[in-house]
Amino acid sequence: MTTNDEELRVKHLADIQATVSRLAQNSFTIRGWSVTLVSVVITAYRLAAAQ
Repeated sequence: MTTNDEELRVKHLADIQATVSRLAQNSFTIRGWSVTLVSVVITAYRLAAAQ
C-alpha cells in the first residue's frame, strides 16, 4: 500500500468519524427538545384540566 492510499484511508475514516459525531450530537439535541416539548404539553394539559 502506498503512502497516498494510506492518507486517503485515514481521511476517509476521519470523515466517517465526523459524520458519526454529528449524528450523535443531533440525536442528543433532538432528545433534549423532546423532553422539553413533552413537559410543556403535560403542563398545558394539567392547567387546562384544572380550570
